[in-house]
Amino acid sequence: MKQPSKTWSRETAAILLAVLCWTIYQENTDLVEVIIWPITTYASVAFGLRRIDVSDKLFQPKPS
Repeated sequence: MKQPSKTWSRETAAILLAVLCWTIYQENTDLVEVIIWPITTYASVAFGLRRIDVSDKLFQPKPS
């Protein structure tokens, strides 16, 4: 059985969240206001939808 290729989406989301935390730590509020929504949206999709797909097989084709 062939293993599916790794997408690195969760690792990318973790790095982006670390960048967001570093930006907050540096108190750069202007930049945080710009990057918070795209980063949190990407992270929620990367972590959340993957968990749903693994548990329910939501995005795999159904046998006919």
